[in-house]
Amino acid sequence: MASDSGGIQEALIAANGTARVFASGVFNTHGGITLLTGKSNYLYGQIGDQAGVATIINNLGTGDTITAAGMGNRSIVLTDMRINGTSSAGDGIHISGSSTMVLDKLWITNHGGHGFYCYQCYGGMFSNSLVVANQKNGVYLEQVNNFTILDSSLNGNGLSGIANYSGI
Repeated sequence: MASDSGGIQEALIAANGTARVFASGVFNTHGGITLLTGKSNYLYGQIGDQAGVATIINNLGTGDTITAAGMGNRSIVLTDMRINGTSSAGDGIHISGSSTMVLDKLWITNHGGHGFYCYQCYGGMFSNSLVVANQKNGVYLEQVNNFTILDSSLNGNGLSGIANYSGI
């Protein structure tokens, strides 16, 4: 089975941290999507409804679905998409070392790890989202500062809705 992660990866590279990447449709990935280090990353989807087109990222591999590391003061914007996992250990979104992020209108479900994991993140907003049926925590925050969770539903996750080790 082919993987769509390469196409999304190429679009992020072409955007070079200055343009938005818009994705619509169903994307099946095997290696997940890695955001560009040292550059801003803007990935926009389309939520849709039962009858409409939506952006769905299905991780058919064994790792995290969307990852970012060492972003520094670069922006991460992820909005309007469903992020499904099938692996036994991977997180839905796994970010470490970021200072500015907006995660809005996401549906993160069925990951073997955490729905959203953030380590050493300084400044961000997680809003209008649903995090459900992940094996570990819905949201796991460690060494974060100035981070806001707003108007989101975190339920049916294995350990707890939110695990916070500082700074929410």
